Amino acid sequence: MNERYGEYERSQWKFAYKGKHLLPHARRRLAELRAEEAQLRERLAGLVRDPASFHDDTRLQQLKAEVDRLSGVREQFEVYCHEFRRTPDKDFSLKLGDLVFFRVHTGEAGSSEPEPHDD
Repeated sequence: MNERYGEYERSQWKFAYKGKHLLPHARRRLAELRAEEAQLRERLAGLVRDPASFHDDTRLQQLKAEVDRLSGVREQFEVYCHEFRRTPDKDFSLKLGDLVFFRVHTGEAGSSEPEPHDD
């Protein structure tokens, strides 16, 4: 029971980050997504060019769906980068899942220590 309460409590945590601290993480993730999308598009083009796989509609549709999904996430990160660049001193309130989404926990994009949240 105590463990369950701890899980509930963690789901309520919030962290304040300034846009300028989130921007390096968003840019890094955007670069990763662009590279992934380019690779998938190359694979898709290769399947279309290859007469042996051109008629494998299931495989083509799966790959196209993955390209579509990835391009949607890439577009989200383009918007995040724009917003963080536009409002570098704005505080953004992030939950634990947001930190994972932006991969802030990896610490690879520079200093971005969370600031205490005033809620």
